[in-house]
Amino acid sequence: MTSLADISTDKHQTLIALPYRVGMWVSFSDLDGGAEAEEQELQACEAMITAYVEDFCKSEFSQELMEQTIKHRHDWSIWKSDLDKVPDECAEMLDYLRKTIGDAETSALVDNLIEIGFSVALAYRESHPEPSLKDKLSAFGRSLKERLQNRPVEVGPYDQYVNVSQKEWASLQILATALGKPIAKEVIPR
Repeated sequence: MTSLADISTDKHQTLIALPYRVGMWVSFSDLDGGAEAEEQELQACEAMITAYVEDFCKSEFSQELMEQTIKHRHDWSIWKSDLDKVPDECAEMLDYLRKTIGDAETSALVDNLIEIGFSVALAYRESHPEPSLKDKLSAFGRSLKERLQNRPVEVGPYDQYVNVSQKEWASLQILATALGKPIAKEVIPR
């Protein structure tokens, strides 16, 4: 098994910050909800990282990484700086990890990072408090189409799609592309 001890010193800090930074990058991509949105999205990010620490059904490398992310919680306020670098950090870490820990472990971590991003985006509805029936039906159609076409990125129940703002969708698309798993354009609402 590959562990964090196998990661070079210059990549180590970037890597353990990445789960948190991914969540904050998505959160800060849309500031429309103000302090309430930021707080709910921070809680979602922390909850997802903590869930990965407690989940024994994923890769051991991902679990060890998430444990270190939680252990370094005192650094989170520092990790919020330079969030515009997150997509580049993701792409750089993706290349590095494929060579270092292999495709299977890297793929598991990529899925975890994308899920953190989606969870943060779903945590708060920056737009209208209740989606219209048209929005719900449109989201359901996208979700159904995604499932029928076996899309690699699943984003949860159809009614939650409407929580994700256009700005968050754009950041999620950039994130997923940087991580080598682009979101199909037809999944993204117009």
